[in-house]
Amino acid sequence: MLGSANLQVILMLIGHFAHHYASLFPPAKNVLLNAGAAREIAEKWHIRAEDMDFLYQPDAPPLFS
Repeated sequence: MLGSANLQVILMLIGHFAHHYASLFPPAKNVLLNAGAAREIAEKWHIRAEDMDFLYQPDAPPLFS
């Protein structure tokens, strides 16, 4: 159970690396786009700041005053 958090961090780093590498090299982008299940996993773990915006709503009142 303690290893699951580490695994999630590693998957997120690999997802970011895969997308960054594919953005730099067109052949790698073709491989990623045609990777099937591996592409789906890389998409799932490529978490961006925009994906987390719902957690940090600027108009929401503070939780503690």
